[in-house]
Amino acid sequence: MKRIDTLIHPLFWDEARSVLETLGVRVTLREVRTFGRNPPRREVYRGSTYFLDVTPELELTAVVEDERVEATVLALETIGQHGEILVSSVDGVVCFGRSAPGIAAASTLPAHAASIPTRLAAGHA
Repeated sequence: MKRIDTLIHPLFWDEARSVLETLGVRVTLREVRTFGRNPPRREVYRGSTYFLDVTPELELTAVVEDERVEATVLALETIGQHGEILVSSVDGVVCFGRSAPGIAAASTLPAHAASIPTRLAAGHA
């Protein structure tokens, strides 16, 4: 499994959402402010001048199976956004509560990761 992270401008969210829905990819979405990606710009509000040096953006995080990584990255590239898409490896996923479709079961995890919920349930720290 791989974790895919990228930043997009809020105006591109609707397009990204429709593309990701067609692929069946679930994402976590965060509102963030970035610094240093764009040059500061001068704004005037009620006669006072100030500089905007942070930019509001959306951070998308998705955990996908290895077979879907290339399609997901290509879909995110077609949104028309300039920037980077970070892809990193995920050693395992622990599901708790209700089951999540498309995510590995605890039996496919390394032995130490699969035993964590059991140890916590037994009252050991």
